[in-house]
Amino acid sequence: MYRIIIFVGLFLWSTLGQSQTLMQMGNKHRLQIGASVKTNFEGGATYIHTVLDHYHSITPSWEMKMPYLQPRRGVYEWSGADAIVNFAMQNGKTVHGHTLVFAKEDRVPSWFLNLSSREKEEEMVSFIKTTISHYKNKFPGVVTSWDVVNEAVDEEGLIRDSAYSDIGSNKGSFVALAFRAAAEADSRALLFYNDYDLSWNERKLSSVLNGISSLKRAGVKIDGLGIQGHFTTDHAPKSVGEYRSLIRRIASYGLAVKFTEVDVRIPKNKVSDGVHLQRAEDYYSRVYEACAREQACIGVTTWNVNTKNSWIHTYSPSYAPLLPFDDNFNKTRMFDAIADGLK
Repeated sequence: MYRIIIFVGLFLWSTLGQSQTLMQMGNKHRLQIGASVKTNFEGGATYIHTVLDHYHSITPSWEMKMPYLQPRRGVYEWSGADAIVNFAMQNGKTVHGHTLVFAKEDRVPSWFLNLSSREKEEEMVSFIKTTISHYKNKFPGVVTSWDVVNEAVDEEGLIRDSAYSDIGSNKGSFVALAFRAAAEADSRALLFYNDYDLSWNERKLSSVLNGISSLKRAGVKIDGLGIQGHFTTDHAPKSVGEYRSLIRRIASYGLAVKFTEVDVRIPKNKVSDGVHLQRAEDYYSRVYEACAREQACIGVTTWNVNTKNSWIHTYSPSYAPLLPFDDNFNKTRMFDAIADGLK
């Protein structure tokens, strides 16, 4: 039921002797291949050409988050996100909306922090409904899924303190309110909860699944779970079987699965280390293979397209990013690893 994905403007063909694109590989498994992008498509024509060739779906890196869409109370600035969604519409791509409620203090505009709890609830609901309705009406059928709530659970499996914690009767009340608002705005879009460390932190994963299960029993529409997948070669990846078991476990709660923010970072002093490079390749090949072999996994998105534009340079400066394309958009060993997983 989760494989009903609309591939707009795609032609399925195979050319003897010509390497396949990531899209073509994904098509064999009805798996949506995605990447995050920015408004300016850093890298110009080559960047755009790579996106057009290789990805079914794109995710705005920053442009749909509240500080960017509503930097001042009641004032929306649509231009950045609109440019990405318009690009998708003009080129037969879909968009995964990211993200409506980012449950961290530094991921909301400053004006939001100064509101009363009732005002926060009103503004959160208004932002969700306004944003979803804007894209549903202006670009119909393009934004097919949303990260409604992002990173609301901490490493101990508890609802984290955030700008949304004082909404409603308890710290987690905002989650149900957010999903209900999203469903009211677009009942056809797939609505996801998205978080990090879910592939290895059992306490956090169990808490998230139990929380979602409770909300679904109460009639809240939650369609899927996004596993971010920011991996590091400091640790070895799970086996394909373990990733498949993870997907099946999530699916048993009635949820679709997406790996939403996949990248691998390697310590800069290990960039030539064979063990670390093999781990990186194994992350890519195993995650993509597991998704290809499990019907509940409907897509894999890398967090950016190439290494030059990765967020890792800024947020983890002692690490180097490993992605399917290098600084100059040449295919890397990670591309080959993905191809191996999707063979």
